[in-house]
Amino acid sequence: MPGIKVTKSKFGTLYNGKRIHIFTVSNGSMSFSVTDLGCTVTSILLSDKSGLETDVVLGHSTLDGYINSECSFGSLVGRFANRIGGALIVITEKRFLWI
Repeated sequence: MPGIKVTKSKFGTLYNGKRIHIFTVSNGSMSFSVTDLGCTVTSILLSDKSGLETDVVLGHSTLDGYINSECSFGSLVGRFANRIGGALIVITEKRFLWI
C-alpha cells in the first residue's frame, strides 16, 4: 500500500519466554502502535496544526507496565473479557479448566 509503513520490533518477553512485539503503522501524518499481546494499542500519534506530535493514548511505555497494571489501558476486549477466568466445563466426563 503506497504511503503506509509498518514496522515490527521487540517489546519484551513474558515470564514463559514468549516474545512480545510491537507493530507500528504510519502514513507520514499519523501513526499507531499495537502489541501482539491481545492487540493492545500502545500509542496513537497525531500532529497538531504546527506539526507537534501528541500521543493520545493513555498507557505504559514498557511491557512490564502493561503486565503489572490493574488497568486495561489500550486493550481491545470482547464481551467475555475477564468473565471466564477459572471457568470449568465438563464434556463427556472430561474436565476443561479455563485459566
